[in-house]
Amino acid sequence: MTTQASAKDQVARLLTLVPYLHAHGEVRLDERNLGEMLGVSRTPIREALTVLEHEGFVRSVPRRGVFVAAPRTAAPG
Repeated sequence: MTTQASAKDQVARLLTLVPYLHAHGEVRLDERNLGEMLGVSRTPIREALTVLEHEGFVRSVPRRGVFVAAPRTAAPG
């Protein structure tokens, strides 16, 4: 029997991809492709992307999609 992973698990999986995606410039994240890649439905992908957006890792653009946010730079100090 297969069960879907929690949104927390999806966030962890997506976070492992963020550094790779940053290296390739602005990348649009496709919910359907991510779901297929991770073996889950689009619902936990949406939940994970919402968390990632609140954390500043991705940005949502209405009618365009979700994109990997620009890499963060360390604050001088």
